[in-house]
Amino acid sequence: LVVLGLKESDINIPFKCVSISHTRHRVNGENIEQNTKTEQSHRTLALPDVVVEDIEALLKAHDRKYKHTDYLIQDGFGQPLNPSVLTNHITEIEDKAGLPHISVHGLRHTFASMLNSEGIDIARISRELGHSNINTTLGVYTHIFGGATSSSRGIADALNAKVTSRSEE
Repeated sequence: LVVLGLKESDINIPFKCVSISHTRHRVNGENIEQNTKTEQSHRTLALPDVVVEDIEALLKAHDRKYKHTDYLIQDGFGQPLNPSVLTNHITEIEDKAGLPHISVHGLRHTFASMLNSEGIDIARISRELGHSNINTTLGVYTHIFGGATSSSRGIADALNAKVTSRSEE
């Protein structure tokens, strides 16, 4: 999981961005850190102000607690958070809110779908997700996009408007 691989040094508060370079997850019962899958997966993303504020509060909390790691997401004892704990927290939140269960990776699909529904170009979505090419994004997420991205829907609608206005003349 990318978020569990983030270290304090990956966060640039003044520029409101985060560098994605490694992940942490469980493999055969062991927590491991790995570099991102591809060179394109290593990227820098802008952060919304609300997230920067939350990160600043988290960093202040780190200073007041045990400090055994520079991972951004820690347990109550200053150790890197176990990936299964994050999954359990998400499940608890879903249950309390009456939401359907979704995997942590499913949140990535939700993110892509939300960007697409806001009219974000598929090439930009692909870069944000760290895919090596746009075909990966289209191949994996087309079912979420309803078979057509919102940017292609916008093009189709614009063409339709042109054709309709010409036939009315």
